[in-house]
Amino acid sequence: MKQNDVALWEQHFESCKRNGMVYDQVETFCKMKYIPHAKQQMFHAAARAADSEGNAKYILFGGAKAGGKTTAAFYQMIEDCMRFPDLNVYSSGAFRSQRTNHFWIWLHTLRNTFHIQSKIINCYSRTDHLFCTAAAGHQRNC
Repeated sequence: MKQNDVALWEQHFESCKRNGMVYDQVETFCKMKYIPHAKQQMFHAAARAADSEGNAKYILFGGAKAGGKTTAAFYQMIEDCMRFPDLNVYSSGAFRSQRTNHFWIWLHTLRNTFHIQSKIINCYSRTDHLFCTAAAGHQRNC
């Protein structure tokens, strides 16, 4: 690793810490090759804090188009599934577009790499049909 690369990683870890992320979360995301920017880091810190009793139950994460909202939600979903193997995730809308198909391809890679057992189902509607895409990659009418 070059000296410049080490400095960049140190800056990233410091940014994650400053924005409230815990070490194992940063480590997990790095293993997934996901480097969240500052606003995503705050979202991930809030999501982890929500695990504790008495903290926020709902987390709002808004912003402009292409601000990383879908990406942050996707990786948080994967990280939660890794920590809670019995977790069942139902998504509606966030991963529905053709543009986000790469998320489902990447999901299969992550599930195999990290042995994720959770059930992840994405539901979305088009006209008069409701489609469900399970993490196994099959699409069906529901």
